[in-house]
Amino acid sequence: MPKDPDSYDWRLNIISYLGMLNVGMVFGSSGPLLVPISGFFQLRLSQVGYPVVFVSMGFLLATVLMSLIWRIDRGRLLLTFSSLSLLLSSVGIVFLHISIGVVLALLFFVGLSAGTLNASLASLFSEVHGENRAKYLNILHVFFSLGAFIGPLLVGTVLRYAVWYLVYLFIGLLNFPLSIFFWRVKPSKCAVFSEKRESGENCWVKEPLSSALFWFVVFAMFLYAGVEGSFVSWIPMFLTKTRSVSPVVASYSVSIFWLTVIAGRALFGRFLHHTDLSRSLAVGTGGAAFFIALTFLTKGVASIVLFLACSGLLLSFVYPSFLALGGNLFPKYIGFATGALISGAFAGHMFFPWLIGPISQMLGLTRGVLMIPLLSAGLAIVLVYLRYAFLAKKVS
Repeated sequence: MPKDPDSYDWRLNIISYLGMLNVGMVFGSSGPLLVPISGFFQLRLSQVGYPVVFVSMGFLLATVLMSLIWRIDRGRLLLTFSSLSLLLSSVGIVFLHISIGVVLALLFFVGLSAGTLNASLASLFSEVHGENRAKYLNILHVFFSLGAFIGPLLVGTVLRYAVWYLVYLFIGLLNFPLSIFFWRVKPSKCAVFSEKRESGENCWVKEPLSSALFWFVVFAMFLYAGVEGSFVSWIPMFLTKTRSVSPVVASYSVSIFWLTVIAGRALFGRFLHHTDLSRSLAVGTGGAAFFIALTFLTKGVASIVLFLACSGLLLSFVYPSFLALGGNLFPKYIGFATGALISGAFAGHMFFPWLIGPISQMLGLTRGVLMIPLLSAGLAIVLVYLRYAFLAKKVS
């Protein structure tokens, strides 16, 4: 067993990055696909967010289960199963798009499979890399961002030449080689800190559950995912309906956001583990609130592109840093804490994109989307309170 946290099996690194890339493609394509799916099935504005909601429901269930069952010696089985399941559910959409109900059911299983893969990889990296988890989780999520960047480009390209559901054919087929690779590599051989664990800590989670700090961090993650999920889901619809942008161009615009997320994670991941995570999170979400608001209020295409990019840069490090914060606060319960935080994230990603639909139906789309920057500003306030009421100099 390797003693150096950096002596990590390079094959599993590469496969993990490709797996997270695939998860990012599922996530990144969901928002841009709302426009063609809503047109294909003639959905009302209040129903437009349903595809994202059902994907997020699958993610949520997967991460709740993973928080309870994750152990590194089960990693091989979980990673292989999730890849095969994502292959089958994605390809199923290609052949069974007979009604919106069937598509939503399959999207739920797409989210369930991708969520299992996502939570397994995040728990694996958080467990193996110890005190450097903020750095390595940011690196891992660079590939998530890359996949989320590719997803809208793939949607836009497919819409130019074919029908929307072929996007899932490309996503599904990527999982066939991944499932083979995951089965051939044993993550348990890469465990560095497992010898230091106390007996039973994977099974007993009383300490986090009884901690007000734990639930506060989960709630903050819930709000953050609501900001990010709503923004990337509704920006294509907003541009199409209010700025007369074509669905193809609107899909490409989401890639601008994810391109700056890639740059931000690659940049900030180098030194973020040396900073005060709670303060960095508050600054990022507060600044993002300003630029997200400008994105929805401006009318010039060049200005929208600029504000999208600034929003992505400021939000880039928030998600992996939340995961690292959870690992720092509860190092004995990494699998549970990581799963619970991701569960909170996808609960927010499920709830808020749906909520904007009914609000936009009542107030109009241009007013309804302004809930997103307000939510980001509220999150910044919550994080400031988290820092001074709970952490105070304890987390760095």
